[in-house]
Amino acid sequence: PPTGQAEPLPAPAGQAAGDATASFWDKLTFSWCNGVLVTGAKRPLEHTDLYSLPHADSATANQRLLEGMWRAERLRTPRGKRPSFLRALIRAFGPYFAVTGLLKIINDFAVFVGPFMIAKITSYIEGDTEASVSVVYFWTLCMFLGATVQSLAVGQYFFRGFRLGLRMRAGIGQLVYVKALAASYEERGRFGVGSIVSFMQIDAAKLGDAMPYLHLIWSAWLQVVIATYMLYAQVGVSGFAGLAVLILLMPINTKVAKKQMELTKATMHARDRRVKFTNEVVTGMRIIKFFAWEPSFLSAIGERRAAELFEVKRNAVWGAFSTFLWGATPLFVTIATFLLYAALGNQLTAAKAFTSLSLFNVLRFPLNAIPSSITRVVDVLVVTRRLGDFMSAGDLTMHRCQTEAEWARAVEVRRQGYSRALLPPPPPLPA
Repeated sequence: PPTGQAEPLPAPAGQAAGDATASFWDKLTFSWCNGVLVTGAKRPLEHTDLYSLPHADSATANQRLLEGMWRAERLRTPRGKRPSFLRALIRAFGPYFAVTGLLKIINDFAVFVGPFMIAKITSYIEGDTEASVSVVYFWTLCMFLGATVQSLAVGQYFFRGFRLGLRMRAGIGQLVYVKALAASYEERGRFGVGSIVSFMQIDAAKLGDAMPYLHLIWSAWLQVVIATYMLYAQVGVSGFAGLAVLILLMPINTKVAKKQMELTKATMHARDRRVKFTNEVVTGMRIIKFFAWEPSFLSAIGERRAAELFEVKRNAVWGAFSTFLWGATPLFVTIATFLLYAALGNQLTAAKAFTSLSLFNVLRFPLNAIPSSITRVVDVLVVTRRLGDFMSAGDLTMHRCQTEAEWARAVEVRRQGYSRALLPPPPPLPA
């Protein structure tokens, strides 16, 4: 019998049904994708070639999970206070997100195996360290194993991050759609169709896209601290020159982040106005055509679109400035460190130079990731606040009267009389 849900697509013959039944090694190396990749290299993929969607990744499962956590959040919130949609998201997807963070920790420590071993090998080549050839080979093997562990950990981390983003995006889109059907007429009119569509598409996409990068808000700083400590071990106090550059740039980046938050709100507001007005125009297209109002309404849509593009342009300019600022930070750190080291009268050896350069290369990713992670956090805070306002809107009730005053005057008849007038029968029809 029909269940009202789409049946999952069959898995390819002779292959495991995706990663749900794959072995640990297949999950670690993504070997379970080989069947689909080989088939796609030979011919265009069909629906029957794809794996069935696991229940945990379906929109229905994630919508029910998020809806249950949102109801619990509303019951847990004291009267007079607004429930937090962000807390509901954390309770729904927090455990999966936390386990993903463990993979990021493994990747962060594996990143520094290479620079550590480079310092030992270069010291051995210069003659500063005495060791047997077998020990040097062991150091080289450790470099290879560190890079391998790093690659496997970061691959699993981003796979789980993007998977969580898809789950969250599907669940939020479904939840907003259900809420739009259950919301009262007044609340739907207050938000408008354009805002509701923006909640389902743009806001849900922003939250989903932010999931793989949210761990960088602490992971990037952890890598910066460890790299700075190792630089201090190599070049002494000169290693703190790069940290000083970062500290000097933090107020500027904070101000840029606040400005981007304001511009993000303005951009979303302008987009909602444009989408809402466009939907109203499409709804009343018959009247517009009948009275030949196309030029005036087209001009009004153009004005709202121009206002939206103006906000998008401002946001892009500030985003480009933030990217330039943090993209040039590794270069500033390198110059400041080596200049201070040479000014103090120290001799820059090959071991110190190669190790320092490898650490600067490690610093390049977290320093570039910090601005984007701050932007992602800002987007998450703005979007969750918007979604919380919409999800807290009133729903339809079984009765139209909601207050005692309305119930008291729901039906009122005063001194009315009823009578049935007896009319004479109609005349007979002529023969």
